[in-house]
Parts: sequence; structure tokens; C-alpha cells
Amino acid sequence: MPRCWNPCRNPRCAPAAGTWTTQSPPRSRTPLLAGIGALVVAGLLVGGWIVWSKFKPVEAPEAGPGSTLIAPLKSVAPPKVDPNAGTPEPEELPLDEPELAADDPALALIVQATVVNPIEENLRLAGNDLKGLRLSQPPARNAIERYQLVLKLDADNKRAVEGLQAVARKFAELADAKLTEGKTPEFLDLGNRALALADIHDPSGAIRQTVMRPRLGIIAKSIEAGRAAEAKWDEPGATQAYRQALAIDATNVDAQKGLKRASTLGKPGFLFLDKSATVTGPELVIATVNNKRAAISRSEITVGDFNAYWKVMGAKTRAVRPSCRDREGGIFSGSKQRTWQNPGFAQADSHPVVCVNFEDTQAYVDWLSRQTGKRYRLLTAQEWRALAANTPDGSNCKANLADSQYAAEYRERDALTCSDGAVHTAPVKRFEAAKSGLYDMVGNVREWVSDCDTKCDKHLVMGTGWVSTRDQLSPTQGTGFDADTGFNSIGFRVLREID
Repeated sequence: MPRCWNPCRNPRCAPAAGTWTTQSPPRSRTPLLAGIGALVVAGLLVGGWIVWSKFKPVEAPEAGPGSTLIAPLKSVAPPKVDPNAGTPEPEELPLDEPELAADDPALALIVQATVVNPIEENLRLAGNDLKGLRLSQPPARNAIERYQLVLKLDADNKRAVEGLQAVARKFAELADAKLTEGKTPEFLDLGNRALALADIHDPSGAIRQTVMRPRLGIIAKSIEAGRAAEAKWDEPGATQAYRQALAIDATNVDAQKGLKRASTLGKPGFLFLDKSATVTGPELVIATVNNKRAAISRSEITVGDFNAYWKVMGAKTRAVRPSCRDREGGIFSGSKQRTWQNPGFAQADSHPVVCVNFEDTQAYVDWLSRQTGKRYRLLTAQEWRALAANTPDGSNCKANLADSQYAAEYRERDALTCSDGAVHTAPVKRFEAAKSGLYDMVGNVREWVSDCDTKCDKHLVMGTGWVSTRDQLSPTQGTGFDADTGFNSIGFRVLREID
């Protein structure tokens, strides 16, 4: 042991002052330090375990049908507060809150629990818009745009397609209501909106049929009104009716043709025919003749036309038939066995009637005038020449004249060398019409006119026919024939007076 001098100033020395004494060595501190170190290590381990437990990885459970990834919050009662206690000290929050990494599964759970599914949300909002009739307005907040947005995110989304079909049906329903109110423009607009959606999203075509059903009814009524206006030569009325039909269906052929006709009502080139309860007259075209409008039959009167008269009137008043001469021959070529029903060669209803004399033509126009209430008559020679002026003579066989077939049949040396396809009469309108709209002003049959020749026992016959040879091709030529005789190469056409 160490010895120390004790001058009575060092308390660790023996009490005897000024003496030498023996001192015990100081106690070691190592055990104490070791204990403290162990406590620190234990604290760190416990703290580390707590942190690890708090932030250890969590696997997301599989989501079954109807399951949720986040358990519902339980209701927790608020803590009881002692009214006698003082103001509690605020709870200290940790200053160093750990941040979650972008790929942390915990972050995925949070996102799944807080982000709204855009498809489901837009479907929900679109359904509300449909109920509230917000079909296409306001912009970006209407049923159509919301359903279309869903289809951009999911092109095969059945609910979005069905939603757009429902919008189309709603447009159709609203359109019908506007039609009932007599608001045609709104009816058409809403219907067009329905069709625009239906043509894309309704492959069955059911919605289109629903929309078009009332429209087709309007189109039919409009065309009927247009034709009624045409019959009265009411150009404004016909134009309005056909335009209404085309506003609904721009491709409607009947309305397109009607609108074109309406623009020509009562003008040169206008085509029409007179109808009554008992007869339908021949097709007519308006032409300007001697500075006046007149309606001319586009072709010669046909076998069918004359037969309609014959059944009603002719068989009673014209039963005794005149002799009918063959090919404009002399008196010895005539035969009462040759008639308009059997002129010596085969004819159909579409062929020009022949073997009719001048009196037959007068009886026909008188009957047609009575049946239609309009004034029909034969053309005059001057009118006929004016209409036939500048007409090609048909020498190229683009008219029914005496051609190579006629030459073979009748041994005619002056016949044309080309062939027009017919030996005798041909169906009317077989060859191209003249600029006036008239057919067969050259060829087929020559035609009776109202003018007498030098004496009225003969009347003029104008033009050319199937017997006209190459030296007789002038379209405006006129020849006098016996008025009481028929010829199997002569027919007639009629004029209906307007002005």
C-alpha cells in the first residue's frame, strides 16, 4: 500500500496529523462502465426491432370478388377528458418521419385506396348526364363526351357503347316530340344527332329504323304534295315540297327528279301527261311554236293509245272501217281486210297506229279532249314544219326509213344501204329524240296534219316514214292523201293547247 504524509490537510490520510500512514488503493471503475455499455446495446437492439417491425415489407393480399385492399376503419371512441385536469401537453411528433420509396408496396396500397378509377367515374357521371338530359351540352360535361372518353380508355367497354345507344334513342324520342309540336327543323336536327350515333354504335340498325320511320312518312307526303303541285303547274309549291323531302333524305331519287321537273314547269322541255278517272293521255312535251307554248305528244299515237279509245268509243262510232292501202299505193293496193289491228305486218302496243284515216284522227282528239277536259287537236302543217326544222334526215339509218332490210323485202332499188333494224314500223321512242324532246319527227310513219291539200277531199301528211326511200328524205315535206282512206305507213300525233 502507498504511504502518504498527513499534514492533517488530506482527509484520506490517517487522522494523526503530521504522521506517515498507510492508504488503501482506489476502487476499480471497469465493472460500472461495462454495465452501462450493456444497457446501451440492449436499448439499441430494442429500438432497432421496433423500427423494423414498423416498416417491414407488407405483401398486398389478393383481391377476391367484392374484397377491398384496405380494411374498413373501426370506430374508435374519443378519449375521456377529466374536467378537473389541466390543459394537457401537446403530443410530441417525431421529427424524422421516414419517407416511402416510389416502389414501396405500402405506397401502392395507399394509391389504390385513394385514386378514383376514371372509367367507373365517367360511366357514373355519364349516366347522371343522361338522366338529366345533358346529352351533348355543356362541353366536356355531357353524356356523349363522357362515354366517348371511356371508349378511348377501353375501346371494348360494353357499358359505354350501350350508353351511347341510349343517348341515340333519347335523341329519337325528343325528335318525335318536336314533330308532334310541328317543329320540323328541330325534329330533323335531333333525328340527325340520333343517326350520327346509331350509325357508329348500333350495328343492328334498329335505332336507324326507329328514326327513319316517321321521316319516310314525311318524305312520302312531300313527294305526293310535289306531284299534286306539278299537276297544277305550281312551281313554288312543287319546289318547296320536293326540297322538304330532300332535306330528310338527300339521296331520294323521286324527290331529285321532281325538283328538276319543278324548275321546268310550264316551260319548253317540260314533260307531263293528262290523267282523268277514265284515261291517261299520251306523254307530252312543251314546245314554243309560232311564239306560243303548246304541248306536243312526244311520239306518234300508239296502237295502245288508240286501243284505249277504241274500247270506249271507237268500236261504237267507227265500226265501219275504211279501206287501208299498202305502202301509200294506188287505189288497187287498198283492202278492207287491212285494219289498224292488222295492217299487214305484226305490231305491238308500242308501235305507231296506222290504217287510220283523217276522220279517225278527229274522232280520237275529240274523245281525248272530253275525257281530260283539255283541248287536243292535230298539228297544222306550219307547226309541224317548225318542229321538224333542223332535224337530221336519218340517212345514216338513225331513223326508221326504207333500208337494206326493206330493199330485201320489197326489192326496192332506191332504199338506203344501211340497216335501221326494222322492215316495217318500229316501237316509238326507239331512236334518239330531237332537241325539242320529240321522237320520230323523222321516219317510222308519216303523220296526218289538220291542213287540207288543194281541196279538202285530201289532207296533208307530213314528214317521212318506213317506206321513204333515199330520194324522199326531207323531214319537212308534205303530201296530200285521200282523207277517207287509211294507209299502213301513215299515223298521227296530237297537240294540246296551252296559251
